[in-house]
Amino acid sequence: MAHGLPRADCDYNILKVFDFPARNRDTPATPADFSGYLKKYAADPTEKIFANFQLLLYLSELMDVDTALTCA
Repeated sequence: MAHGLPRADCDYNILKVFDFPARNRDTPATPADFSGYLKKYAADPTEKIFANFQLLLYLSELMDVDTALTCA
């Protein structure tokens, strides 16, 4: 993985959305954050919606690792 801040305009970067709350911050993500995220990107293709590392980590905690892997 690259270091530093991600850039969405890189063609080689498959993760294009970075605004889901990070897991290692003071306030963990909530179900309201998840719902808001899905509403915000409802018009986008599914592969873009779930191409968010922090979201996949949240799904693995909310459901299970296998479900998060299926989404990925």
